[in-house]
Amino acid sequence: ATGSCKTKGPANSVLASRAGSSTEGSRQAVIASNNSHTKGNGYARTILSSHNVKQSKSYTVSGGYNGLKWQISSKSGNITSAGQVRGGSSLSDYAEYFESVSGHEISTGTIVTLRGGKITPAQSGDYLLGVVSNTAAVVLGESTFEWQGKYLRDRFGALITQKVEVAHYDEEGNESFEVLDLPMENPAYDPNKSKSYQSRAERKEWHVIGLVGQVMVRIDDTVSVGDSVKAKNGVATKGQSNWQVMNIETPYDSEMGYGIAKVFIR
Repeated sequence: ATGSCKTKGPANSVLASRAGSSTEGSRQAVIASNNSHTKGNGYARTILSSHNVKQSKSYTVSGGYNGLKWQISSKSGNITSAGQVRGGSSLSDYAEYFESVSGHEISTGTIVTLRGGKITPAQSGDYLLGVVSNTAAVVLGESTFEWQGKYLRDRFGALITQKVEVAHYDEEGNESFEVLDLPMENPAYDPNKSKSYQSRAERKEWHVIGLVGQVMVRIDDTVSVGDSVKAKNGVATKGQSNWQVMNIETPYDSEMGYGIAKVFIR
């Protein structure tokens, strides 16, 4: 580093940085940045590839130009950005995870409807929830890292938290304390079972359901480009709805029993 960069506190570093970048607190880092600073007696803060940024929130990785522009919280897992989120691939729908009524796998491209909080192939006259999708750019509800019920929530789904005093020790053994607002663990949570936990992505009864956007859908022999479609046994057939066929990707094949169309759903 150049330009009078400074570190203050235990386990701190300023790397490949300039213009007086500095750190305060414990376990801090400013990397590849200019005139950027971690401020105050916080813990575990990192600034990356930034210019003229100040960061005071503990347990975060952040960056920006002339002020914060993005931030990742290690405590909550929240990602905050001042700009757009863009997908560079051709993935083209927004999706959420839903569990099947039967507990079995439903084929990709099948139109589904709700039965309570679970899904089943849609029939004529059913509400069209979405389509089992392999092309989702945004997927919510995977419960990737742990059982979704690990922490207590209020009646509206918000996490219930409590203040916890956490001890820290410097290299000389001096003790200091930090008060954190942490989620309350559910008494029903069994940490022993978490060792074999599988995310919904690994379980056949859970499905990525495209809800909005361009989705590949199974069709019958009545469907043409520009048609609106409804459902019959989970397959799109010509009918009135807000769903419109954009293109026939695979023409109907009587041996397969379906074709494939790109359909815009909303």
